Amino acid sequence: MISQNIGEFDKSRVSFWYNNGFLGKGSVVVVLDDTSKPHDFTNVSLPMQDYTEKIGHKTNVCSVVREVAPECNIIAFSWFGSKKKEIVDWLFEHKNAIDVINCSFSDTIDDIEFSRMKDLDIPIVVASGNNGNSSLNSLPKLDWTIAVGAWEESRDKRANYSNYGVGLDVVAYTNLYIPTSDGYSRIIVTGK
Repeated sequence: MISQNIGEFDKSRVSFWYNNGFLGKGSVVVVLDDTSKPHDFTNVSLPMQDYTEKIGHKTNVCSVVREVAPECNIIAFSWFGSKKKEIVDWLFEHKNAIDVINCSFSDTIDDIEFSRMKDLDIPIVVASGNNGNSSLNSLPKLDWTIAVGAWEESRDKRANYSNYGVGLDVVAYTNLYIPTSDGYSRIIVTGK
């Protein structure tokens, strides 16, 4: 655990679970995000060669998941690439092995492939939206997704950019620190 995250991890009880030996071992988290590639040292499985070498949002999301659950199995896909149907087909083929699907996006218009995921019967976490609005974007309004807003530990308040309102299920800490190199020799703060 990066020392700068101790406040967030203590308040959200992640530290409690760490101290009792629960580090995510045996759990599978699927990340659907942009076309960037996770850092090699985060040990993320990439079943499809559907990514670019750039560092982007998926890179950071996978690093946050690894920081919170260091022993889980992370599988990542490029949702905003050209293989949505193949991704959802893969999810159905492996649904009994998946514990949670993370989608750090909140809007996709008339996306039939996203709609198919309702039948997976797997918790699907989606972002509430990053417009600072008092209503959620389209995906977090669905009754079969878990809508997550952003919360700042330092101010003990909702992040100004995070959407909120009816249908918000939970908030999670934003601005967590993640490594940018193996061995935590360099770290950055995440956010919006």
